[in-house]
Amino acid sequence: MNIVLIDVMPAVETRLRELGHRLKTYRPGGGVFHLPWMLARDGFEPDFVLQQEALGSRSYLGGLERLPCPSAFWAVDSHLNLFWQQWYARLFDLTLTPHVSLFAALPELFRPRHMRRFAWPGEARAFVPHAGRSQALGLCARVTKHRPIRAWMTELLLPRGLMLKDDLSYARMLSFYDDTRVIPNECIANEVNFRLMEGASSGCLVLGPDVGEDQNALFEPGKEHLIYRDGLELLDLVHWATARPAAAERIGRAASRRVQAQHLPKHRVAELLRAFPATSGGRLEGRAAVMVFWLVLALQIRNGPLELDAEAHAEEGRKLIQVLDGIQEATLEGLLAAQVMAQVFLLLAERPAQRDKALRLYKDIFTALRCCLERGERGKKEDPLLHRDVLAAASAFALKEGQLDAAIMFYSLCDARKGLPRPGG
Repeated sequence: MNIVLIDVMPAVETRLRELGHRLKTYRPGGGVFHLPWMLARDGFEPDFVLQQEALGSRSYLGGLERLPCPSAFWAVDSHLNLFWQQWYARLFDLTLTPHVSLFAALPELFRPRHMRRFAWPGEARAFVPHAGRSQALGLCARVTKHRPIRAWMTELLLPRGLMLKDDLSYARMLSFYDDTRVIPNECIANEVNFRLMEGASSGCLVLGPDVGEDQNALFEPGKEHLIYRDGLELLDLVHWATARPAAAERIGRAASRRVQAQHLPKHRVAELLRAFPATSGGRLEGRAAVMVFWLVLALQIRNGPLELDAEAHAEEGRKLIQVLDGIQEATLEGLLAAQVMAQVFLLLAERPAQRDKALRLYKDIFTALRCCLERGERGKKEDPLLHRDVLAAASAFALKEGQLDAAIMFYSLCDARKGLPRPGG
């Protein structure tokens, strides 16, 4: 096949080349990346497109609704980024994620149509018997004020022999784990994290929190890793592993076998190619796709890391205004329009004045809505553009702009309106 890869890990790219597929790879480095235009420029006609979430810089693909082939988005850090991934994933036919339970908990209207469990792969490592390892308890991780639970865990275990490393390269980290018998794990938000797969690749006994179904689908609790619910249980497991080294090694060896049998890059590629035939028809199209794309951009601009060219932003934004115009029904498009409006007005209320040029189009949307309300052209109780979240955000922006009458008008309508659907309900 002709396959396009955006920010995909080198091990997956290498495996696809080994299988004879023709690849076109892009690493945009952040910002908006109009994929159909780039493909036309490069003369590449894809059969399949895969974008992996880049953890360092966020890149967003424009024009996905116009792709002539199926597409997939690999959401890696969904436990932190579901606030925008729940929308961005709808622009793709298939969502790949280790955190299926998070996407499955979304309101049905917003849930991706096609999902597959797709965890970060492990490494092919030769198993080192635990008797030949010099370190009983080891962890490679940064401990900062932003990770208080990890700090508490290391404070608990350092007096009990924990060797803590925070400055190792990836290769040196794996070598460190090859020489370690037991790894205590910690998660930010009940996620499947990289350390589980890294420790299992090296055949360590991994002691981790009870993350639930997403973790248990990869490794069986009690046989391939052990779980704890609090610090006392973690201490108990450390003492157990120290007193029963043969049993601890059996669990580490079982985890290593699971990685070698199911969790290497070649297995992920095989899963991807099996999923390919059933991925078409899952993405949003038409004006729903336009709204979702701009909802993602508004969320990212609010969070600071995304810079857009002001003129290009304004030009594309005019399309958004046209799409929003006339939406009245409480459908998926109507709810998407309401989400867009709420984020746009919050963005206007929060961003400093020097961003005014880039955000002029959003002010146009605000002015249009205000005029419609003042003329009585909107205001029906079920109007999707007048959810409570939209009105409250518009009121905040009006107050910032010194438009007291408009702020009072928007705020006075809030009590009679419902809010927007939230993830999980």
